[in-house]
Amino acid sequence: MNRGNLAEDPRVDRPSSSRYTRYGREGNALLYVSDREWKKVLADEKAASASKSRKKSSAGVKNVHSAKRNVYAAEQTQRRDKGVSAPAAAFSKLEVGMHGRLFGVKENPAASASESEKRRKANEPARRSEPAAGGKASGEKTASDLEKRMEEASSVFGTVKMARPYLNAPNPLLESRNIRLAESRNPRGAESRNPRPAESRKTRQTESRMLRPAENRNPRGVESRNIGLAESRNPGPAGPEADGKQQVRAERSQRTASTVSLRKVLVASGVGLLTAGYIAAGVHFSDHFYPSTEFFGIKASGLTVEEVKRQVEKKVEGYQLQIKGRSSGGSNSGAGDRITADEVGMKYRDNGMIDRAMRQQYPAVWPAALLKTILAPNEETLGTEYDSSLADSVIRNLTVFDSSRVIKPRNAELKYTADGAVITKEVMGTRLDYDKTKTAIIHSLNDGSTSINLEKEGLYQNPEVYADDDALNEKANALNQVLGANVTLEMGDQSVQINPEMTAETFLSLDMDGNYYVDDSKVSSYIVKLADKTDTVGRKRTFHTSLGTTVELEGGDYGWTLDADSTAQELEEALKEKKKGTLEPVYFTTGLCRDKNDIGNTYVEIDLTNQHMWFYKNGSLIVDTPVVTGNPQKNNETPSGGVWSLKGKYRNATLKGEGYATPVDYWLPFNGGVGIHDLQKRYYFGGSVYNGAGSHGCINTPLAAVKLIYNGIGDGTPVVVYKDDSQEAVSQNTGMQDIRTITSYIEAQYGTVSDDGASERGMSGSTQSAEVQR
Repeated sequence: MNRGNLAEDPRVDRPSSSRYTRYGREGNALLYVSDREWKKVLADEKAASASKSRKKSSAGVKNVHSAKRNVYAAEQTQRRDKGVSAPAAAFSKLEVGMHGRLFGVKENPAASASESEKRRKANEPARRSEPAAGGKASGEKTASDLEKRMEEASSVFGTVKMARPYLNAPNPLLESRNIRLAESRNPRGAESRNPRPAESRKTRQTESRMLRPAENRNPRGVESRNIGLAESRNPGPAGPEADGKQQVRAERSQRTASTVSLRKVLVASGVGLLTAGYIAAGVHFSDHFYPSTEFFGIKASGLTVEEVKRQVEKKVEGYQLQIKGRSSGGSNSGAGDRITADEVGMKYRDNGMIDRAMRQQYPAVWPAALLKTILAPNEETLGTEYDSSLADSVIRNLTVFDSSRVIKPRNAELKYTADGAVITKEVMGTRLDYDKTKTAIIHSLNDGSTSINLEKEGLYQNPEVYADDDALNEKANALNQVLGANVTLEMGDQSVQINPEMTAETFLSLDMDGNYYVDDSKVSSYIVKLADKTDTVGRKRTFHTSLGTTVELEGGDYGWTLDADSTAQELEEALKEKKKGTLEPVYFTTGLCRDKNDIGNTYVEIDLTNQHMWFYKNGSLIVDTPVVTGNPQKNNETPSGGVWSLKGKYRNATLKGEGYATPVDYWLPFNGGVGIHDLQKRYYFGGSVYNGAGSHGCINTPLAAVKLIYNGIGDGTPVVVYKDDSQEAVSQNTGMQDIRTITSYIEAQYGTVSDDGASERGMSGSTQSAEVQR
């Protein structure tokens, strides 16, 4: 049985999987059997199978084959879960519709597909000639056949209903019902119900067109019809005047016809020329490039593939990559750097790009392809190959990487002048990131680029802070509200310049509102540290002796001691008032020289080991002489290893001690009762006289020498006393000498001094008593 249109379950109004036959629509129909009838048939079949003898039934649809029964029994088991029983094979074909509905289709032996086709062809002329009557007869016949089949099925199942056909499947019962309804509503007859057949209407339209005069079919007759219509609406006078008008109209019609013919000729000629030109251009562009085509800067318009390749090869041979660096400090870094094809061994490598471009021209539609070339030019890269090791060596030796020429980047920062803070502009510099720069240059070589701008590529190391930085400008403005002082703490070669920069970095703090102010605690802390650094009293000193040796000095009372509190207060006031100039620190003790070597170049030097004394003034030797110092055997050794300051100078003093009183002409004390004086009763000086016949601790000096010292020395002059046991110093010992020899040497070497008398303290002719240290 052939499958045809889809049918529906009449109870659920849904399509099922059953079909009508394709050609026997009126001969075969889909029959629906209710579940109750199927169950009844199943019960009968079970009873029949219980009997031992099986008889084949010859009555219509009761004949059930055992093979089909097994299939439907399995199907019944599968459907039982859904609440639907599978029917027995009462029909020759069973199918399952939607929602588990079961359908049976029966072949009608009296109406096979071939007989149905014959009947349909036999009835076709009758339906054409008498559409109303034929349709009715066919419907009635089909209905009678269907009713006969339903009666046959009902004899088995009891009740049989026919399923409603789906979509375009014809339903004879419905057709006959619709015809009866139409007759009852329109009693005028079948002709009014049936429209004219489409075939007859088409035939009459064709005949009407064939019988129409040729003039009416000719487009040129439109103008004459319009003229005739106008004349019929506006009739004019008859006679010669009317004949003239007709002649004018005829001439006008002829001219119009001639113009139309000429236009057709011209249009045809133009179309022919355009077509020929289009074809010729397509042939040309099949192996020549379009205008505006470029490859790597080479104009390829009108060139063939081979011509373009030859030009590309020439371009690669002369290839140069120009490297543009950054200008900084008046010099252009890398301005002359370039890489040539010879340096890296570059050669042209045909990557097929030019051939692909030719294949993609599509000459058959060359206008569109040409427009695309103009709007979207070729952007593929040049195919080249080069020696990567040579390229690496060339890149490394570029001047942009020369360390002697590279300028480091520097941030914008605050600088201080005498008036306050200013912002210095950043320095961009010329330092490159080597790895990134090398990668960019290699990429340019691969692309065939002719230049690379290192600045635009962003390869330089740039500053992090610029002059227009908001935070930097705000800080400068806030500092300038406080800065302005510029003073110098006068301390010899240790003088300190308190300028705006030092003020900002050392003495300022920020309050809660973000304003700067002079912090007195910071000022005091700074001065304490300065005193600890510059005070010299009792500090260790290194002294270079007159004999060329070096000794370490640590004791004595000579030197500078800073009054930290008073000095800090003076400095704080100067900063707040923005003073400019010199500021004298406040000291507890002072010396002659404020340099780091505060002994300076005016001092008295006494060597106890070699029993010799020197006096320098402003760097010049005034006198040197043998002396006799304190007697160590009587515990009267002269204190040494330090620097003491001269406490004054006196004339005609009497030195008193336990068991003695000695008058002297010159008295120069420097360490309590220890000082320098003459002793005219002593005849020998120097050598080892002091060891056994030494003084009570003073420096016994020949009269000629003490006169020179007294005449040139002043208060506060440092007196250096030390022992030098070095071989170099001992070897220069002059030994013991008598007074006459010493006096002659002094007068000959340094001259004489008149013995007039007044001391710098105005004690001329007076007597000064002093206790001498034992």
